[in-house]
Amino acid sequence: MLLCTDMLSAQKQLLEELDGFLFPGGPDVNPLIFGEDIQRGCGTICAVRDSQELSMLQLLAERRKPVLGICRGIQVMNIAFGGDIYQHLDEEQWQMHYQTAEDDVVTHQVQVVQDSLLYKLTARKRIFVNSFHHQGLRTIAKGFRVSATSKDGLPEALEKSGHPFFLGVQWHPEHLSAERTDAAALFQGLIQNC
Repeated sequence: MLLCTDMLSAQKQLLEELDGFLFPGGPDVNPLIFGEDIQRGCGTICAVRDSQELSMLQLLAERRKPVLGICRGIQVMNIAFGGDIYQHLDEEQWQMHYQTAEDDVVTHQVQVVQDSLLYKLTARKRIFVNSFHHQGLRTIAKGFRVSATSKDGLPEALEKSGHPFFLGVQWHPEHLSAERTDAAALFQGLIQNC
């Protein structure tokens, strides 16, 4: 079920009734939320979605509900708990993170931390991923740990310490899951934890 902006009044009831939550990709998070003015390169923002997702993530963590964040989802997850992001990844400093290849094509690899939830789900030290983001995690929120990074050191996966399933990934496993078992494992893990 996709929670729409006109459902805000019923948010707490829905959080109790639903078993698991997926925070998908989408527009950029408003930088004012993490104390910065909008800089060159920051894209479209959606204030209503920012507000809804930030408050929901806090409640979901308190209730220990399973959460999977994808692309924007990992970014809003980090911001909701006090972290921040780079508003725009300069390609002179970072590898290219916004691919021009089709969405079901892998274009770079991430290194996975072995004692992480991500490793437990995929059983892989290295995962090949697609990449459609121009922003990235900068300061990691307290109580979270990076569980995968790209070769340039940019965090690619994040999980909440002590939570059974509160995981975010920067890539788009929904486009890879038909062909790649490591991508499908993320959704299987979410379902199993529900």
